[in-house]
Amino acid sequence: MMTKEQSGKHTELHDIKAANPSAKIKPLEPSQIDRLLRGESIATMNKRQSIQTGTSTAEHSLPGILKSGKSSFEPLPMIEVIFDRFSARNSASLRKLTGTNIKVSLGSVVGVHFGDYLAGIPQSSLVATLAGETKETIGLLSFNSDMIYSIVDVLLGGKRGTAVMRITERPYTNIEKLLLTKAAREIAADLSQSFQSLIPLSFDFDHLENNPKLAVVARDSDPVILARFKIEMAEREGTFELMLPYASLGKSKEILSQSFIGENTKIDSKWQEALSEEIALAGLDLTAVLETQTLPLKEVLNWRIGSKLELVASPDSDISLFAETTPMFYGKLGRKGSKIAIQIEAPIAKD
Repeated sequence: MMTKEQSGKHTELHDIKAANPSAKIKPLEPSQIDRLLRGESIATMNKRQSIQTGTSTAEHSLPGILKSGKSSFEPLPMIEVIFDRFSARNSASLRKLTGTNIKVSLGSVVGVHFGDYLAGIPQSSLVATLAGETKETIGLLSFNSDMIYSIVDVLLGGKRGTAVMRITERPYTNIEKLLLTKAAREIAADLSQSFQSLIPLSFDFDHLENNPKLAVVARDSDPVILARFKIEMAEREGTFELMLPYASLGKSKEILSQSFIGENTKIDSKWQEALSEEIALAGLDLTAVLETQTLPLKEVLNWRIGSKLELVASPDSDISLFAETTPMFYGKLGRKGSKIAIQIEAPIAKD
């Protein structure tokens, strides 16, 4: 027996097929099935797909043409450069937060109307509001359910290689929202550093919005920038989107509209610090060499258990220390407590 909601979706599918009998119905992806079960309509899913690919069927209708005439999407080449830098910086920050290997990559940057963006956010998403220096909301971060559960699973110690269990048809718990807030704060801080290397724009995490439809920070017809990022951690993955109204960029649009000529940035101190910490924790095998001798192969082949090899070295002879095959230091043989020790005297000169 069908519910009213299921019947509506069946009718919607039937209407699509009736309108075009020769049309091929593509199989739905797991994430699309999840959104259907949460009550999202096929029309909304199609609109979301058009936003992600940078096209919109609504733009070809009369209302869409009138709406596009009111606001234009200015090309901002430099903003993609900023987002690329943010991806590298945020990968290091989330790697440090979670203690696991994480890669953040930029998927797409498109210009859309705020109303289309808001309509395309699934009900299963959480939205973080970003405030500027004046404490006014200047941007939104929307996290899909895959990313939310992946972040929660990793921060709670989920084992590598285990699939993330997605629990549908329930609101997120306070613990899940608290863990996501930690990631959102890192993202906001990295966005600030990435933008401030070029323009004076900063972001502060404000709060999480349970209902995406309540995150109204602009008019439906206002043009906004929508950047989509993919995050991969262990065998888990997810996506999050950054929405910035064109109005929030102010006079900085002149700088962002310039063409990118070449990379000329300072060293990323946060990445350098994280890399230095990882290098310092790396293991290193040292070998102490008392003496080296050249012997005939015939003599070596005649060695048996109990054979003796006479050394010329004395207690005052220099000991050579090697890291793998690289000579490092000279030292003197001694004793510390009940253990034999070597005191480093001087570095071995490199040829």
